[in-house]
Amino acid sequence: MPRKLYQIMNTGIGFGFFGLGVVGVFVPGLPTTPFLILASYFFLRGSRRVDKWFKGTKIYQKYLQAYIETKSMYMKTKIRILIMATTMMTISFIITPYIWVRVIMVVAAVILYYYFLVKMKTRLRESA
Repeated sequence: MPRKLYQIMNTGIGFGFFGLGVVGVFVPGLPTTPFLILASYFFLRGSRRVDKWFKGTKIYQKYLQAYIETKSMYMKTKIRILIMATTMMTISFIITPYIWVRVIMVVAAVILYYYFLVKMKTRLRESA
């Protein structure tokens, strides 16, 4: 694949995830942080200029900057994300008739909980 096409595709996908992240700020139940992490990933591979713009936005600074810099989250943030993700996975688990989809969802949930509770550091609040 030509490099320019690769960059355009990554930038486009990044904007798609950025849009979902922005919608997630306003829509309860739709996660913000995972979409912004994916947007950052694709912007970095797509365009330095767009990546620089994204890192200068207030949404990046509010929802992602601390995570990117410290590779950690506050426990409250972890719990909120896990509750939303578990709710969405449970609804999907209940309505899908395919056993193989259910197995994949259970495996994904186990990986999600393992990563959030074991691998990812928990950030302590700074005392005032």
